[in-house]
Amino acid sequence: MKKYLFISSAILLMLAVGLTTCTMQVDENEMIDNAVFKSHTASPYFYYYQGERQYLELDTRYIFVSVADEQTAQSFSSRNANAMQSSFRVDIPEGIRSRAQQERYWAVMNIEDHLTDDAYLSKLTELKNTEEDIVTAPYFKNNIGLSNFFYVKLKSLDDYDLLRKETEREKAIIVYQNEFIPSLFVVSVTASSKYNAMEMANRFYESDLFEFAEPDLMDELQFHCATDQSFTNGAQWNLRNTGQSGGKSGVDVRICDAWQFSTGNNVIIAVIDAGIQLDHPDLAANIHPLSFDCETQIQQQVIYGNHGTRVAGVAAALRNNTTGLNGNIAGVAPDATIMSISMPLLAVHLWLRRT
Repeated sequence: MKKYLFISSAILLMLAVGLTTCTMQVDENEMIDNAVFKSHTASPYFYYYQGERQYLELDTRYIFVSVADEQTAQSFSSRNANAMQSSFRVDIPEGIRSRAQQERYWAVMNIEDHLTDDAYLSKLTELKNTEEDIVTAPYFKNNIGLSNFFYVKLKSLDDYDLLRKETEREKAIIVYQNEFIPSLFVVSVTASSKYNAMEMANRFYESDLFEFAEPDLMDELQFHCATDQSFTNGAQWNLRNTGQSGGKSGVDVRICDAWQFSTGNNVIIAVIDAGIQLDHPDLAANIHPLSFDCETQIQQQVIYGNHGTRVAGVAAALRNNTTGLNGNIAGVAPDATIMSISMPLLAVHLWLRRT
């Protein structure tokens, strides 16, 4: 009997130790989970991307401002001349203005004082209350700005009435429907909206009525579009024509709008020409590892002239890079991969045509 009691006591002791150890592990896991949760929720600023929260931190140096018309933009700029980081510009791309239900003007303000988060948010409210129809939005670290727009994709085109009702309830406005993705709509907050575009997108997503809803976040590239020397000095007028050198503004490929849809990721461009300078600093990062020479019939590039390098640059020169060269350019598809196919007869033909 005593033997069995001893064994039972041993078993109970083992169970007690096991339960204690298990409880300690659970408590430790909870502490880790809580620490991770607190580190994320330390920032109340987030948006949803593919169902996951993406957290941001305020940058109290800048403020996004959107006004209803050009006259208000001019008066606002004159009153805040020292604080304007950029001039006001139309928020709707030229090619779709005829289809848009709203057109506004936006700019960025620079706040020189080192404000606390609370003071910064108060500044946003103060600015919004200075005009009858003005929208303000915060900035976030890493040069991320928030515009008045957010994107909503319907689960089905039959859900358009759901979108219309939600926008009316939130005092937002449907700006336009994407021509190529009919279920995708651009929506804008208004001066009467209670929430900014990121908060509004979150509300639409959390309603589970739509496939997704995401804010229109602007990075530094959207202000400059590209920082390459030949682009910023106007030499690449075919990509962006602002009327430089007496040209007609707008006669270009509207590359800044196109780059919002694609920059050539996962695209391979075979340049059949005179060969490419593979180590060119404006091209090297985009060169495909395989090349082919049509004369020798082997996977090896031979240079027959400089025309191929120029063609490759127009197609896929890196964007926003500093090469140390005079006049570095931005390619039409700056994230595409370039494969060199060299042909000597084509090189001679191009040279003869030039001469």
